[in-house]
Amino acid sequence: MFGADLPPGEWSAMLIGGYWPSRGALDVLTVAAAGRLRSEEHLHGYADHLRSVSQAQLARQDGATAEAARSLFARGE
Repeated sequence: MFGADLPPGEWSAMLIGGYWPSRGALDVLTVAAAGRLRSEEHLHGYADHLRSVSQAQLARQDGATAEAARSLFARGE
């Protein structure tokens, strides 16, 4: 009925058995956390790339288009 990984005790199954996560639920949470970490790493890499574009490539350029692009970067668009 309840998982074998309940805390020890005579009343554990009765008190928390219905609320204790199954092993499968914990596996899903572990995979989701790993996926979230990968997404975070990718987004940080993307932010670094955008920062390098705005600070390196655009910094060397002059003109209305470069100014407009710098303005958009500064506003976060």
